[in-house]
Amino acid sequence: MNPGYFNSKTNKESEMKRKEWKKVVKASKNKEYQKAIDYLNNILAYKIDDQERVIVLVNIAQCEKKLNKIEEAVSFFDRAIDIENKTNAFFALMHKAVFLYEIGKPQESLDIYNKVKAYPNLTAEDREAISINVDLIRKRRSI
Repeated sequence: MNPGYFNSKTNKESEMKRKEWKKVVKASKNKEYQKAIDYLNNILAYKIDDQERVIVLVNIAQCEKKLNKIEEAVSFFDRAIDIENKTNAFFALMHKAVFLYEIGKPQESLDIYNKVKAYPNLTAEDREAISINVDLIRKRRSI
């Protein structure tokens, strides 16, 4: 068996994925969110690691939000969060917290921030960013 076969297949897939990401960016810039979702779904069909899968799912959620498909957006955030729960990562959770605040659900947003504050792998910078967001939400709620 040719050992270069797997490398060439991997390189070809990487190039195809890169092209799909470029299409996502272009479609998003043109506010063609359904096209962006289609391209993101193409990326999900490739063999990708959990971190990239989370990023793709969060991007789909953001596009669904732009299309005012709130339930679908929540579903994609939750799928990303399910993947992250294996590693105590919080990229998707933080994006969902912002999303919930933006759609008028500040208490749910605060609940997520409070959950993330308990994560053991937060940096001091992460904790500070969360505190700032929590303070902003609380101030805006009391106005």
